[in-house]
Formats: sequence, structure tokens, C-alpha cells
Amino acid sequence: MAVRRGVLTLFLALGAWAQGLYSPYAGAYLLPLRTLPGAEGAWAAFRGYLANHLSYAQGGWGEMGFDLEEVRLEVGLGLRRGSWQAGVYLPFSLYYGGFLDYLLDPFHKALALPYNREQGQVLLFARRGEEGRRWQGPVFGPRDPYLRLDGFLGPVRAFAALAFPLGDPGRFLGSGGWRVLLGGGWAWEEGEAWLGATLPLGRQVGLEPFGEGPSLSALLRWEGPLKPFAVEAEGFWGPWWEAGPFAYGLALRLRYGAFSFAEDLWGKLPDVVFSWEGVFPLPSVSSP
Repeated sequence: MAVRRGVLTLFLALGAWAQGLYSPYAGAYLLPLRTLPGAEGAWAAFRGYLANHLSYAQGGWGEMGFDLEEVRLEVGLGLRRGSWQAGVYLPFSLYYGGFLDYLLDPFHKALALPYNREQGQVLLFARRGEEGRRWQGPVFGPRDPYLRLDGFLGPVRAFAALAFPLGDPGRFLGSGGWRVLLGGGWAWEEGEAWLGATLPLGRQVGLEPFGEGPSLSALLRWEGPLKPFAVEAEGFWGPWWEAGPFAYGLALRLRYGAFSFAEDLWGKLPDVVFSWEGVFPLPSVSSP
């Protein structure tokens, strides 16, 4: 029993996207792990998120903190043929002061949890030794787009993705470098499991002043007899190996069909994330 508990804990601590959102710093590098299978032929995919970020930690490794609210929209276009599909995805983010703090802070105070002592600010910073990065004020812009190829081979899932460094790393919207995601999964009647690794292809200036490296991510989904309800646990480890509690994370998500609510279990992911996702077939164009 102890061995099984240890294996499960390791699996969850390794890993993540249906939380879909990480801290703005790690989220500039990590790529979505799970995707939705599109309809046969051409399709369009949409994901929307509303997240509250309030995280801070310091230690011998350095210092990092975020205080903001984020709205993210991701648009994808793709094509499915049988067991394979390919798509291109473009995410956008808005960082602003927000309103969720006013709803969440009374609960956080009652439970003796950290809460926002300064409402409405947008602050992102990271420091290691004498080096550091800081941004204060609202942000809107595109994040790093990516190409993705998925194979659905019976219960087996296989995927690969390539991210392009087009988001602004200075505003915590991109990693500043190319990177690739490789992984796979397994689906059964009552759930899914996904595991992947995001590998840097060269320098990632958006992760400085911390060192960069590969990251591991994992997602465990269970539906059981309660469909369309589902419970998901996901987490990640990396891309830094020396960033204190920001080097890993774990979140729990409750899903009802296309809608979900996620709660941070580690303290260094968004406090809460509300999300929606959907894939829609596009009309085919045939020659006369």
C-alpha cells in the first residue's frame, strides 16, 4: 500500500492542461498536455480561462511573486483524418487588476490563508541574487503559438508539439525560445492518464534569471459513473530545478462537460481557474 501511495504521489507531483494555467512565469514555457479530439475533417477549437494569481515565496534560491488576474483565450484550427489530427494554436492573455480578490479574500481570511492586501494591482517579479525581472501594470498580447500533432490509436495517445517564440518575454507572455513537447497517454472507460516532457531548444530568456531545463507534466482524469462530471489532478515539475516551491505544482479540477473549476493545492499556481473549452467542425469546401 505504501508503495502504491508513493507511485501515485510521484505521478501527480511530476505533472499538467486542463488547469490549463500555471503561474505567469512557468506558463510562459509549459505547453498544454491534454487536447480535445476534433471532428473528422477541418475544425476550430476554443479555450477560455479566468484565473486569479496570488503567489509569493523567497529563500536561498531567490524570490518570486505574482499578483494579478488573467483572462486567456486560445484559438486553434486543425484537421483530423482518421486516427490523426494536426492543429495550430494561438493563445492571448490579458493581465489586469480584476475582481475575484473581492470574492475570494473573505474565505482566505476565514481559513487563515494568504490573501491580497492590495486590491487591483498587476505585479510580476522574479529575483535570483543580483539578477531580476519585474513588470507592473496591465498587459495584453499574444503568447507563444504552437503546432501540435496527435495520434489516437485505440486507447493509446501520442502527441508532439512545437512552440514558436513570438510572445513578449519581458511582459511574461513567452519563453523567448523554441521548445518541443513530447508525450503520450492512455484512455479507458472511466478516465485518462497523460504524461509529457517539454524540452528547450536553445536559450529561454523568458525564464531568466533562473536556469532552464526540461519539464515533466502529468494529468490524471476520472469520470466514473458521474458523467458528465469528472475529477482531474494535474501537476508539473520544472522547467527550473532551483526555484523553491515554484519549481513544481499540483492542482485539483472539477469538470462538468465543457466547463471546469480548478483549485491550487500547492500555493504557487493560480488560486482558482474557471475554464471552458470546445471543438467545432468547420464546413467543408468542395469544388463544383
